[in-house]
Amino acid sequence: TVCGDDSKGQYTIKSMTDTLTTQNSVCGPYPLVPCLKDQTCTLDTDKSGCSWDDANKRLKTFYQVDLVTPVWTLEEKGQLADLPAGSKIRFWDCPETKLPGPPEKRSLSKSG
Repeated sequence: TVCGDDSKGQYTIKSMTDTLTTQNSVCGPYPLVPCLKDQTCTLDTDKSGCSWDDANKRLKTFYQVDLVTPVWTLEEKGQLADLPAGSKIRFWDCPETKLPGPPEKRSLSKSG
């Protein structure tokens, strides 16, 4: 399984969550989500990650952002925080280098 209790190596829950919450140019929501790309929001790393649905054999990746400047409509929020149509969050073959960003949101990704 991927992102499950019995996952191994780079696919453990911890490794995948680290990968999905590390700011880089290829993996996780950073290269896709408009407000993360232009730094008008920050990733809530405590509410971002992955889970495995064993019954359906499906991986769920999820993220939550906090907008720097609040918006008033769901349409505005969607334009800033939603993945573009057809996009998928990548979690494999991720670079270890990070994008520049706010120091309090940086972390290193470790795969094992």
